[in-house]
Amino acid sequence: MKKPLSIIIPIYNVEQYIKECLDSIQAQTYTNLQAILINDGSMDGSEEIAREYVKSDSRFILINQDNKGLGEARNSGLNYIFSSQNTQQTEYIGLVDSDDVIAKDYYENLIFCLESHNALIAKSRDIFVFKDNAYDSQIFASMQHKEKGIVRKVTNNNLVSKIDPWRSVFKSSLLKNLRFPSVRFAEDIPFGVCANIMAQRIALTKTARYFYRVREGSLTKTSHPPQDFFKAFEYIYHFFLQHDLLHTYTLPTHIIRLGAEYANEYPDYFAELQDFIRSLHIAPDVIQRNHVIRMILDSDNVEDFLKKTESFAEWRKRNFRIHINQKKTIIKLFGKILYQK
Repeated sequence: MKKPLSIIIPIYNVEQYIKECLDSIQAQTYTNLQAILINDGSMDGSEEIAREYVKSDSRFILINQDNKGLGEARNSGLNYIFSSQNTQQTEYIGLVDSDDVIAKDYYENLIFCLESHNALIAKSRDIFVFKDNAYDSQIFASMQHKEKGIVRKVTNNNLVSKIDPWRSVFKSSLLKNLRFPSVRFAEDIPFGVCANIMAQRIALTKTARYFYRVREGSLTKTSHPPQDFFKAFEYIYHFFLQHDLLHTYTLPTHIIRLGAEYANEYPDYFAELQDFIRSLHIAPDVIQRNHVIRMILDSDNVEDFLKKTESFAEWRKRNFRIHINQKKTIIKLFGKILYQK
């Protein structure tokens, strides 16, 4: 008997895509599942479509709430799973975005990989991206042979690798006390980092196929000021502090490091970043262990900071560059533009 799986699907104004998503969940070869649909205040026909699935398939559950954002919608699903309302003893938890599609054997293969390695998280190694209204739906029908995949220990080098919750299946025990931060952007980063650390080992398979839709109007296509990442970083910092991890892992400072291309667009960002870091009251020995944080506090301006912390790839792009396309040509050597047209 397959162990019970609960899949959380947040829904917000996706009437054009939700049927394709829910059909793919309904068609899963891993049949011992419940689909928890969280209608996050949709203003289109999404709720009505969701109700059709609830009526026709007893495995589907609908929860309505005022619009609170993606992270809080997922939290509502997690709260339901761990409440007395849940009539099944959920063993595994998955998350699917309501405009995406999963292969028929997606959870079958993910859970096989997870169980083969006795891990707490299993992830799809490859995500298949398709463009809105420019695809052949037959791509969703193919199935793969199950494989054990591989397992990797969580280290500083892969702490933020493949952290998207929708590409993962979790043992329910891992998420009992973990929730998404109450932010409306970049909520996946802190949740994924903290889940990785708690799991310690990550199982990975290539045979679990998740199809990620790229569409206009989605959150990932919307521009956000870099200050929006402060809350995500603060969540991770307090998690590290609470679990005494600040001397075990290096804080993922890349999420708050402003790229050079945005320096002119957000001239106040660096001063705000310095104030934000000071507000955390990070211990001096922790600052010494985290090079980028030390540079944030020690730098006089954003240009000084970016130069002190730039990667080799950034240095190479700044000093050596050949860019040729139909609109422009740039040849740069040691920071000087030799030719531009």
